[in-house]
Amino acid sequence: MPSLSEDENGIDGGVVYYVDNEGVFWSSGLSPATQNSSAFEITEYVDLDLPIASKVVKAKFNCTLYDGNGNSKTIRNGEARAMIFSCN
Repeated sequence: MPSLSEDENGIDGGVVYYVDNEGVFWSSGLSPATQNSSAFEITEYVDLDLPIASKVVKAKFNCTLYDGNGNSKTIRNGEARAMIFSCN
């Protein structure tokens, strides 16, 4: 996903997304993407020795998620953990 920043080199941060039980896609990057008082902190970055994944990353965040209709959900004390896959 391209950076949503207007700065030439982008800015630090991440895009958070969520799909709810009804299949609605919510994202911190959908319009209007207003992120007052948001935060994104990587709390763990661990090497893996797997053929398809090279790292595990864990992050804590506060943000507002938007659906395609401009509705919003505020997330506080969110936490995510993901593998970083090797792309060749």
